[in-house]
Amino acid sequence: MADKDDVIKLLQQNVAPDVPRAEFSAVELNKKVFRVKRGNSSWILKKTEEGTKELLVHRLFSSYKVSQFDQWVLNENWICMTDLGLPILGEVLNSVGFTRESSGFFYAIGRVATSAFVAGMRDRNLGNVLYDVHLKRCYHVDYTSGLEERLSDRLFRPHRLLAYLIGRLYLDILSGIKEHKADFPPHSFETFYSGIRDEAKRMADCTIPLHISGKIVWKPYILRTHSLLGKIDSLWPKAVRLASRKYLERLPEHWRPQVFIG
Repeated sequence: MADKDDVIKLLQQNVAPDVPRAEFSAVELNKKVFRVKRGNSSWILKKTEEGTKELLVHRLFSSYKVSQFDQWVLNENWICMTDLGLPILGEVLNSVGFTRESSGFFYAIGRVATSAFVAGMRDRNLGNVLYDVHLKRCYHVDYTSGLEERLSDRLFRPHRLLAYLIGRLYLDILSGIKEHKADFPPHSFETFYSGIRDEAKRMADCTIPLHISGKIVWKPYILRTHSLLGKIDSLWPKAVRLASRKYLERLPEHWRPQVFIG
């Protein structure tokens, strides 16, 4: 298991080989993730067994012009990304002002849910999506689960992942709002869906470069996904019904009639 000195040495060799070791500091965020700082610059280093796939997801997002941080492979076991110091969703639930002005927040959540759908991410939660309060923009961190959805589900049951994302990136946020004793945010579902629909329309107009779609084992998955971007409206009702059956019970009963209005 790597320690902080090992991680600093690895970053130093790849990013700033001429900078003295003493100018860097590191904090272990968990057993596989470190934050390394030098002055006002900061990086997140993550130990991974699937660096090639994570970079593929990064390139896929780049093709779709999805907002993301710079990311690169340091070696076969370590991924590095720039760190802007943004809070995770779980940290901003009580500071965005849901009862007053939440439209930008839920719209951003809808947009990031669309990119998670495109990449087949099945581990999205309030701890691996960051939110920029000033730009009203979300960012994914940790691409490990990208392209994990089964091809059969993508081909025949794509609404299932949409339902999952409704649960994890909308209903879980409502649960967090409830825990902070805030009021139900009106029009939040309508705004969330507007973000999904608008982002899907924008991404459908993008072109996937041949080096993304033509030279990888995930080609059928990615090409099928691109075709689904124009079918979000038809997939949405089925996804909402499934999300209602599976995830709605985590909310207070008096909130449930309001959740899917819009």
